[in-house]
Amino acid sequence: MTRRVAEETQKLRGNIPSHIANAIKEDFGNKPPVISWKTLFNRFVGSTLTTEIYQTRKRPNFRFEDAPSNKYKNKVRIVVGCDSSGSVSDHELREFFGQIKHMWRAGVKVDICMWDAECDDAYDYKGENVYKRTKSGGTRASCFIEYVNENKRRKNWTCAINLTDGYIEDAPIKCNIPMLWVITSSGNVGFKHHAKKIKLN
Repeated sequence: MTRRVAEETQKLRGNIPSHIANAIKEDFGNKPPVISWKTLFNRFVGSTLTTEIYQTRKRPNFRFEDAPSNKYKNKVRIVVGCDSSGSVSDHELREFFGQIKHMWRAGVKVDICMWDAECDDAYDYKGENVYKRTKSGGTRASCFIEYVNENKRRKNWTCAINLTDGYIEDAPIKCNIPMLWVITSSGNVGFKHHAKKIKLN
């Protein structure tokens, strides 16, 4: 309770981004996922899945004996926005990355964008137990959504997930691909947006 009250007193929104390099090592993924990400992706992504076709000789081709057969595999690449503004504590940031690792373990390809009032370029997450806090300033969630809208085709993103404490502008802009908000347990869900919101327990 004390930590929760302390964190809520720090929820102040600003407009000036800050770039602070602070590498922190943590054993993410030890805690169980608060959401069944595999089930969620199956429901949330749905018809937006793209299909990857590749050839294999492990499976017989019944039409042409010597020819390889085609194998089909659903391809999901998501982009995860990670709110690292000043209102997000290191404890909450570690929880974010714990959930990101569970997403990755669910079998999807994950790109991560760190944001506060500005958005960093996306990088490919490969299950590492390290995160780098490059921001700790004001909060503007629309910067992440703008980045997604501008790069969705080039990056082939299927959907976007935004991890935040919810202390953001009142009405962030619309995302042009399916999007989900994941809010911290002590976070704010009162902002207006078309995308679904899930609150962590």
